[in-house]
Amino acid sequence: MSQLLQKKKELSLPKNSLLLLPVFFLAVSCTSIPENFSKHNEGSWRAKSLIQDLVKRKSYVVYIDINAIRPDRVRMDVETSLGIHVASMVYNRDQMQILVPDKRRFYSGKASKAAFKKVIPMELDPDWLVQVLFDQKLEGSEWKCEKDKNGYYKSCVTEQMKVQWLKRMRQMRVVAFETETAKIQLQLKGFKSSAKQAEFYELKKPAGFKQISL
Repeated sequence: MSQLLQKKKELSLPKNSLLLLPVFFLAVSCTSIPENFSKHNEGSWRAKSLIQDLVKRKSYVVYIDINAIRPDRVRMDVETSLGIHVASMVYNRDQMQILVPDKRRFYSGKASKAAFKKVIPMELDPDWLVQVLFDQKLEGSEWKCEKDKNGYYKSCVTEQMKVQWLKRMRQMRVVAFETETAKIQLQLKGFKSSAKQAEFYELKKPAGFKQISL
């Protein structure tokens, strides 16, 4: 009998421990609240991207270091899972530069949707990319956007493209871009609230690379 009482005493909780449970669950729920990136003016992310070319029936995964400053500066450095540099892309105000090492090509010129097709099987306005990164409404009367019950964008659609926010958890997001010819899924994480500045948003043409106008 004394042993049973002893076990019961060991298993019993302190009187004030139940008061701590609501605090614990509140802390857990607060840490799972998605980040609202629209409050930031700059930032950097580490992204993993699944790219599907529906025309050529090919798909591949790449990793991207992204630095961005609102409203019109982005740099993306792309590599394979083995760390091989695939491409670098800079959008700086109204200009774009794209470096493709394996083809020894350097593209530069006016920023446009078509410029992205040098590295991905999809036309993409660089302004849309900035707006997605910072949780802003995609600009243009053609976009029809919806928000979820918490006020975050969940989808934006035009006749040519669909953008969906598939998942949000703290500072991690999964965003999908879809057209008739391609699908791109972008997992954004590792957010830092500061981005590299000024000269980082300009690429230099390496010696021996062919320069091509966009």
